[in-house]
Amino acid sequence: MLTQHPAISRQLSAPTTPALTGLAARLPPETLSAHYHQQRMTLRDIASRYHVDRKTVARLAHQSGINTRQGRPRSHEEIDRNWLYTEYIVHRRTLPELAAEKGMSTMNMSLWAQRHGIQRRPRGEASKAANLEAAKQGRQAPTILRPALSQIGGAARLKRFEMVLRYPTITAAAADLGLCQAVLTSQITRLEGELGGALVERAQRGCPMTLNQRGARVLRAWKAWKRTT
Repeated sequence: MLTQHPAISRQLSAPTTPALTGLAARLPPETLSAHYHQQRMTLRDIASRYHVDRKTVARLAHQSGINTRQGRPRSHEEIDRNWLYTEYIVHRRTLPELAAEKGMSTMNMSLWAQRHGIQRRPRGEASKAANLEAAKQGRQAPTILRPALSQIGGAARLKRFEMVLRYPTITAAAADLGLCQAVLTSQITRLEGELGGALVERAQRGCPMTLNQRGARVLRAWKAWKRTT
């Protein structure tokens, strides 16, 4: 009977949800592909930008024919030997701090040091020297900045804070600056903890990130401090 009267073939479509339908209307396949492949954004970063959950972005990527299961080649920039030698040996910064600045793991930064023939410092020496330098810098800094500048990497976090304010969201800043969004968020959160509270009002739907009063005072003090150092 099936030979004479074959069953009608039905094309099964994946179930949709209001969130998926709404995201598809705002995020065409070519834009999603550009976010994921050219801008190197993660699915979580894209979800944060469009105010949906990660699974919804993953389903849209699947429907758009974008394969996210095979992963992407790492896009870490090549680490220049002169830069690494100056920061690690001359300025006595730590490998974890340098790795965070470049958005990579400490292991990767260590491999770059090995590739460039830069000998690792004895364990513990880096932290001691860096702590002494941070303490010295903190004593000379304005009162409002001392808690941050007295810590290793405090100046780098303040610099990142100033840079982030040029963008509507931390996610957008990370994408444009070529940084890991999680690392950048972690640096801002740590800075807020060091300085006693929130510095910015996080972006909400339709509203960009904005400075609060504490953040404005910190920014003014940081800009003035830079001019004197």
